[in-house]
Amino acid sequence: MAFDSHSLAELGFRGPRPTWQEPGVTGIGREPMHAPLVPYPDAGAALAGGESPWRLSLDGTWRFLLLDAPDAAPGDFAARDFDDAAWSALEVPVSWTLQGHGAPAYTNVLMPFATEPPAVPEKNPTGLFRRRFALPRAWDGRRVTLTIGSAESVVYVWVNGVAVGMGKDSRLPSEFDVTAHVAPGENAIALAVVQWSDATWLEDQDQWWLPGLHRSVTLTCTDRTWIADLALRAAAPERGEGVVEAELRVGFSGAPEPGWSADLALVDARGRTLAEARGAAVPVFRRDAPVVELVDGYLFRGHVARASLAARGVAAWTHETPVLYRVVATLRDPAGAAREVVSQRIGFRTVEVRDNALLVNGQPVQIAGVNRHEWDDVRGRAVTLEGMRRDLLLMKRHHVNAIRCAHYPNDERFYDLCDELGFYVVDEANLETHARWSSLCHDARYQSAMLERGARMLLRDRNHPCIVLWSLGNESGYGPAHDAMAAWIRRADPTRPLHYEGAIGKDLHAAAPVSDVVCPMYAAIDEIVAWSRSRKDRRRPLVLCEYSHAMGNSNGSLADYFAAFERERGLQGGFVWEWADHGIRRTSADGRVDWAYGGDFGEAVHDANFCCDGLVGPDRTPHPALEELRTLAQPVRVSARDARSGRVEIENRRWFTDLSDLAARFAVEVDGKPVQRGALALPAIAPRSHASVRVPLVRPALEPGQTCVLTLRFTSKRATAWAPAGAEVAWAQLPLRFGELAARRPVAAKAARGAPVSVDVGAHAIELVGDDFALVVDRDAAAIASFAWRGAAIFERGPVATVWRAPTDNDGLRQGWMRDVQGVLREWRRLGLDRLERRALRTRARALRDGGALLALETEWLGADPGQRLRHRQDVTVDPAGALRFTDVFEIPAAWSDVPRVGVVLALPAAFERLAWLGLGPHETYPDRRASGRFGRFASSVTAQYVPYVAPQEHGHHLGTRWLSLVAEGGPAVLVTAARPFGFSASHFRAEDLTAALHQSELSPRDETVLHLDAAHRGLGTASCGPDVLPRYRVKPGRHRLAWSLIPAERPPR
Repeated sequence: MAFDSHSLAELGFRGPRPTWQEPGVTGIGREPMHAPLVPYPDAGAALAGGESPWRLSLDGTWRFLLLDAPDAAPGDFAARDFDDAAWSALEVPVSWTLQGHGAPAYTNVLMPFATEPPAVPEKNPTGLFRRRFALPRAWDGRRVTLTIGSAESVVYVWVNGVAVGMGKDSRLPSEFDVTAHVAPGENAIALAVVQWSDATWLEDQDQWWLPGLHRSVTLTCTDRTWIADLALRAAAPERGEGVVEAELRVGFSGAPEPGWSADLALVDARGRTLAEARGAAVPVFRRDAPVVELVDGYLFRGHVARASLAARGVAAWTHETPVLYRVVATLRDPAGAAREVVSQRIGFRTVEVRDNALLVNGQPVQIAGVNRHEWDDVRGRAVTLEGMRRDLLLMKRHHVNAIRCAHYPNDERFYDLCDELGFYVVDEANLETHARWSSLCHDARYQSAMLERGARMLLRDRNHPCIVLWSLGNESGYGPAHDAMAAWIRRADPTRPLHYEGAIGKDLHAAAPVSDVVCPMYAAIDEIVAWSRSRKDRRRPLVLCEYSHAMGNSNGSLADYFAAFERERGLQGGFVWEWADHGIRRTSADGRVDWAYGGDFGEAVHDANFCCDGLVGPDRTPHPALEELRTLAQPVRVSARDARSGRVEIENRRWFTDLSDLAARFAVEVDGKPVQRGALALPAIAPRSHASVRVPLVRPALEPGQTCVLTLRFTSKRATAWAPAGAEVAWAQLPLRFGELAARRPVAAKAARGAPVSVDVGAHAIELVGDDFALVVDRDAAAIASFAWRGAAIFERGPVATVWRAPTDNDGLRQGWMRDVQGVLREWRRLGLDRLERRALRTRARALRDGGALLALETEWLGADPGQRLRHRQDVTVDPAGALRFTDVFEIPAAWSDVPRVGVVLALPAAFERLAWLGLGPHETYPDRRASGRFGRFASSVTAQYVPYVAPQEHGHHLGTRWLSLVAEGGPAVLVTAARPFGFSASHFRAEDLTAALHQSELSPRDETVLHLDAAHRGLGTASCGPDVLPRYRVKPGRHRLAWSLIPAERPPR
């Protein structure tokens, strides 16, 4: 075939008015959207699924050339015989900027260029792709289509030098009929992908700008008369019967021919046919006579065969019971011969909104959801099936039951997995105009493109039972296009409610007829509670489309949100923002791995690390906050009726299944040590029901001051797709308190024999020396300078007052324009809390009658305003054996109304690496994120306390600590106890190291172990995008006290 050099202009790829600058031109030569259908030669193959002889993948190696603009393309690059040998080789699917071609850029709201819509920059990266393929001989004479799964932001297609078409919408496929352009033997495909287009203004979605071919490219072969679409509806079974309503659309290459029909069968997972409908006629438009043509002009609804399949005994589909069936459709020609077979999976379920509830099969399921972008830290948006499955299995293990596709339709395989595993999905149109929030939704030039994005999404995805809500987009204002889209979707699919936050905004009482749920983002708890109690809206539920922003060390008050969801009418949960950090993996010259974010590629406009706001890291390492979500969403809850007698109440929090699949075990633990274990007879408690169960407790022998708890674990009896048999599904812990032990005695160092402590007071130093130890005080600093025991250094930088923590992302972003508008960090720095100046006030020491010594140290710490200062008094009692008893009293000035922490910090040699503690663990806990902390005795290491948040920050804090020990390799141990539970963290980094570092690779562990002991510590909140720490979790000014002991020993406590 000869190449027509005018074809570059024919599609508007280049020229004076390119189609990539025409909002009203969304596609050229593109086939209508339909369900993802794979044709098979027979019903057996269609039922089995898998590879089809009528499908050919073009994934793999393509030739690639990156240009600065479309006009730079060689005039004949699309020609069949064009020599592309000098081009690069790229593996498709691909985000080309992550393969060394150009650079990625990240923005949240602002566009990465300064133009007005629909204009884009003249410098417009354009990727040319070429590939050769051989058409199978069996395909000769049949219809052939080419599908581009995803192209950002617009793709132009040529086959054998002939212009085929163009498609916009980076998150839905573009399919082209190439039958007339392919031939037996070798063929050539050329694609041009333009990064910036008018459509870019509709895809401003808080993400990396990554041009490329992000999903598969495929060829499909069908009969000349083919199954063009198959639409299925299957409501939840009623009175034991399930009904599938099917519509099969037929395409004709030539003139429509009467006499074609379709057979449909409903088949279960074991291959049994449950229902059949044979001979469903495919109507054609009749022109037999004028009156017939007139009547058909009114009544004809397309070449669509319709049938109902009714079957008894089918199971309902839910997130707990994702039972799937398959509809097999066979197209027959007028002679009755089978010409093509396809199949689609379905689930029987009903979704409706009424009485302030989103009902799935009649039940108001609480949404424990997450927002999820498509992301791979190496491949970008070219996600793999294995990556999707990894995400979903991890979600199932952590009791996530719902996913919002933020903010575009996902790869079609993702919905298949959600159908299989059981998730409720909000399918969202690829529409966000964040940078022009209130204008583009009223811009007539964009109206058809906006409507089309919602319509094409529905037409592709409507057969999936997992999809329970259609979303009209995200952060796109509210205008006529949304009204049109809502009307179209309601008519096309009346079985699902609609979701659109843009019509709600900050007014939770907005009428917003386009949204069947009240779906605000980042609303505070008091706001949603006030909405519930107002009862102004008696139909719609409130489901937070985004909340609990998971940026860095975050998700404070998630338990408070869950408490409101369960307590208040109409509050039905929400979707945590978001699932995964969007860091880009990189390796430094010395082999250190970390993740890049906005600004790391030299882009002038960026939003720094705001893309790193997930419950898991870019490599899917779970953050501790994910464990908090898992605990709050777990399906079993336990409360005490009479814990001392072993009587507990067990509640099944599920909506559709009982607890017969779970086994239960209990343990009685005293100071973290199990003293009794056993199995528990767990009834098959019905959904949303509870039962009283007696645990066969044997009352333990306790000493004053010991803590006794009852721990219950619920495990799976059999393996699931996401966890092996025996995996923990839920847990609970109840305190066991006995009256005579209610008073806790202070835990202090025991007096030990030895020579009396000598006290030597000099002008600049005080030395306290015993048989086994030496303690030196720097009088100029009013602080302990060193402490050694039996010749080994215990700490080298004494316990001094601190109110600073390395800022979390919620405290305040440290880079980008948002650092100037968000967080309490600005106030902390204005007060000078990060650079307090220490002044020594008083140092005194004296010997005690019992042979010990008393040391009194007083300091003040001045902020930016010298009139505002922290006063710290530290009394230290030193016994002859070297045990130190501290009493620290802190006076926080009233002007410091909200400080990060109050406590002391000391530095031990780095050899103190082995760590153990009795308290909450095993992961970090904070005042407003502690529901998932279990009380127990934990053994770990200082190194393991590091939590690799993409941007280094405060981490590793542990609440409710009774004692901790640090053991040096080949050396002594140190025990820290306290009269009351305290907080601590142990690290090889100082707070100032974490404050200064913006990437993990900028950190180098110090040759010391930094130990923080806190009397009070601020919560985490979600202020990077949402409410700040609630007042009850903040550190108030005034007096704070910390009484604790440090005891050196040869070995740690047992």
